[in-house]
Amino acid sequence: MMWPCYICMENEDGTYRGIYCHTLHWLTGVGAMLSDHYKNRKSVEWLMSVGPIERLSPTGVIPYDKDTEGYRKEFDHPAQLVDLNDYDDPDTTPIGYVYVYGLDNKWRCFESGEYKTKGLTDLDEAIDEEYKGYGFPRNFVKGYGIFFPKDIRMYQEMYQKSLKKQKEKDAEM
Repeated sequence: MMWPCYICMENEDGTYRGIYCHTLHWLTGVGAMLSDHYKNRKSVEWLMSVGPIERLSPTGVIPYDKDTEGYRKEFDHPAQLVDLNDYDDPDTTPIGYVYVYGLDNKWRCFESGEYKTKGLTDLDEAIDEEYKGYGFPRNFVKGYGIFFPKDIRMYQEMYQKSLKKQKEKDAEM
């Protein structure tokens, strides 16, 4: 199963245009990659010019086309004007997260089902909260993606061990 998202950019007139991204919608996947690697208007403009993508990576994209597993024709179009409300009902949209690059050059997001109640959330704050829930900081794990329960337990243990080592090292000084 794929977990898609929508990547949007705010236009000068307050409207939004966006592209479909087929996989890794999580905050720790596409969200973190956008925050870490697509930090300026020029890079986001480039992303919009590509059109729909199968997958985002720190160094580029894999285009979305009819050969993509789980292909959906309704998402195969260039960047277009979007209404963020269209992606707010998890019962009627396959979209998990929507990421929005604003005129203030900041990323924001919402999870499907939360736009009407919470609005747009600062992306970095949302990512940090996600990692806080995991029990280790964002900069502790290298890479992007989803963390399954066994991965979370493993990273929690590794993080606790690193804290213990640091305490022991500090006590020796």
